[in-house]
Amino acid sequence: MENTAVLQTIENDREIGWDLDSGFLFAYQKAMLLALKEQGTLDEMQYRYAEQMLKTQKQEYIKKKITY
Repeated sequence: MENTAVLQTIENDREIGWDLDSGFLFAYQKAMLLALKEQGTLDEMQYRYAEQMLKTQKQEYIKKKITY
């Protein structure tokens, strides 16, 4: 028998955006990269490159937000 997860309810539903949820989105994207690496879809070099791009993206967003 296979275990499956079932969504039963959604509480405090709201749209996720960079302005309020940048930390969450960064962590989510990094988790996706790690999952791809564990699956073997990304090798170590590809993972590190993608992770660096993600960090750069986050830094650029922070700089942009500070200047406005």
